Amino acid sequence: MAEHFHVFSSDSSWEIRVFFLRCTEGFLDFEYKRPPNPPQGFVGITKGQKKELLIKVLEHRRALLLEWQEKVVVMENYNADDV
Repeated sequence: MAEHFHVFSSDSSWEIRVFFLRCTEGFLDFEYKRPPNPPQGFVGITKGQKKELLIKVLEHRRALLLEWQEKVVVMENYNADDV
């Protein structure tokens, strides 16, 4: 899976994965983890929340990548015998 972090709503109604290396000025790359397939009329992350989150992602992308590299072990880099 691509480099990402999770964001939860304050009421726990949704959770998203933010793919921080794929975000660009004006585009927050994310997907809903919970609910996995949001139903019609679902109110998830707001436009304002997306904008605020994107600003933070672009501002802290290097630190996010360093933390990802330090903490995440990507299983596809290993043989089954190594685990």
